[in-house]
Amino acid sequence: MNAYVLAAAITSAAIGGWVANGWRLGEQMQKERNEWAQVEKARVNAGRIEADNRALELWAADQYAQKEITEHETKLSELERCIAAGRGCGLRIRVAKPSACMPANEAAGVGSGAVETAELDESARPAYRALRTGIVKLESALKVCISGTDRQQHDAATRD
Repeated sequence: MNAYVLAAAITSAAIGGWVANGWRLGEQMQKERNEWAQVEKARVNAGRIEADNRALELWAADQYAQKEITEHETKLSELERCIAAGRGCGLRIRVAKPSACMPANEAAGVGSGAVETAELDESARPAYRALRTGIVKLESALKVCISGTDRQQHDAATRD
């Protein structure tokens, strides 16, 4: 009978130890889950902060580009008012005299005697204004895109 009592005591101790270890293992697993959740939460928050910073940088670049476009449009409007008032600030281009005969060894162009200026025709002025405005807008948009692309390439290089 002693053998049975001894076997029951050993079995009870083993089961008790197994149950106690199970509780401790459960606590350890829960602790690891909590730590992992904190790390994941920090990673997500860091990603949000980075995305917010990028958005802020792009917004600032866009604001700067809009300011440049507005300033350019103001300058063009001033030029148009000056031309309309006849104050001698017309749009002039360099042209070669059609009647000028130059020797083959002389280069025509700025500084040669065969170059004059002519005023841009009034009907061409709106096209000129639209062209200049379009160029400035496209240039500003490209600067914003390039600054965003440069930032992404920098971030990718620092992560690798």
